[in-house]
Amino acid sequence: MTTITTTAELDALPEDAIIRDNHGIAVHRRVTGWWTTTGMHSLETGAIAAEGLPATVLHHPDTPPAARLAAVEAALSNHPRVCDLYPDEGPFACGWKSAVADIEAVLSAAPTNTTKEADR
Repeated sequence: MTTITTTAELDALPEDAIIRDNHGIAVHRRVTGWWTTTGMHSLETGAIAAEGLPATVLHHPDTPPAARLAAVEAALSNHPRVCDLYPDEGPFACGWKSAVADIEAVLSAAPTNTTKEADR
């Protein structure tokens, strides 16, 4: 993965690039600027440069599909499969655990629905 260390490198990233800043926050470049991946907060390039560098490029729109798949598989291999916060049979679910299960299902082409009622 590419590491961004300067404002110029950050500015050079195209629309639809996604980075993870040095605080672990993922932000997505849109036509209107940088947004957290939840879409709830916009960030100025200067603020990211001042507080969030170095940052790691998680997605670059020009990356070939095979390389994207390899990156997803590599990232997925580092995630735990156990949730220490909530039991599987409980009314609540760990969001990341559901996301990991969904990604595994997509990669294996097996449909799944891991969303529990409490997540809706």
